Amino acid sequence: MAVWRLVLIGHSGAGKTMCLDRLGINRQGADMDAALTLQLSQSDYEAARASDTALKWLASRDTPRVVTLRNDEKMLYAMKNAKVTRRRSFRRFALVYLHYPEQELEQHLQARTDKEAVKYTLATYDRFHRELFSKLADRTIECSGKTIEAVVGEISEMASHLNGENV
Repeated sequence: MAVWRLVLIGHSGAGKTMCLDRLGINRQGADMDAALTLQLSQSDYEAARASDTALKWLASRDTPRVVTLRNDEKMLYAMKNAKVTRRRSFRRFALVYLHYPEQELEQHLQARTDKEAVKYTLATYDRFHRELFSKLADRTIECSGKTIEAVVGEISEMASHLNGENV
């Protein structure tokens, strides 16, 4: 089955939204936080509903071909479980992990004004990296030492193969 959508995942500050901007993709339709009005999941039930909503959004013909996924921890765990148990839902898109080593991400986040969000991102780095992003990802872009243009170039190369088997 052909892959027809790339889904960018990664820590806050990894450059997912900046990639959308550099690719010329309208973030209102391509950034899950902007496209869907979901609250952060507080319970497993809410996480499962958010995961189902996200999967429907990803499957929609109206959703752009490159999108970003929200960093809702409970929803990501629900999606990880869904990927294992309902593989058919995941065949039509490839999850691409924009990975930065923790030290580089920390340096990048220094400019952020929301210090609580930065603190949370760094405190949960290992858990998100090992238990979620690495397991959800179909492809990983190692962003260490790369410019945003180089990362966008890799995404563009992957996107050029959409609707084919070699994403």
